[in-house]
Amino acid sequence: ILFVLKKGSISYPKNWAILTLLLVPAVTFISAIFSGSTQTSLIGYGVELDTSFIIFILFVLMFLVMQMFNSHKKIFYAYAAFAISIFILFLFHGSRFLFGVDFLSGESFPLITTNTFGKWNDLAIFSGLIVILSSLLIETTRTSRSIKTAAVVLFALSLIYLAIVNFFIVWVILG
Repeated sequence: ILFVLKKGSISYPKNWAILTLLLVPAVTFISAIFSGSTQTSLIGYGVELDTSFIIFILFVLMFLVMQMFNSHKKIFYAYAAFAISIFILFLFHGSRFLFGVDFLSGESFPLITTNTFGKWNDLAIFSGLIVILSSLLIETTRTSRSIKTAAVVLFALSLIYLAIVNFFIVWVILG
């Protein structure tokens, strides 16, 4: 939001396929209006993720992200920040696997399955995302050898974490 405000203008994509995405929040709103429980369908009780209001907010966020990442350089920096955070996450959990649950845990992470990313299966889903993104980077882009090496390392670490957690649904999706 700050990037768009600083820029001072909002440009929208000229592609009709992307503009048809605007139909999703519109249809969700119309569906909420004609539902039996209009107020609940529009705003919910405060914790639902499938209300018309949340769908609208997520689509605004999607278009703001499209504004932010509109060049190859910005996308590369986002991937680099993402890769560094992933590597730190994997180092933290790897050290806990090797040196025991009490290593770097304090009182916040009493079990081996508690982690900084969420639940145990969330770590597997995240690792599956890393496998997909790193394989796309390795196979489809022309980057330097060091970037491809980092992508291969993240790919291997993600597969190791997937094997440790062994969440079947992620394996099916990757397959």
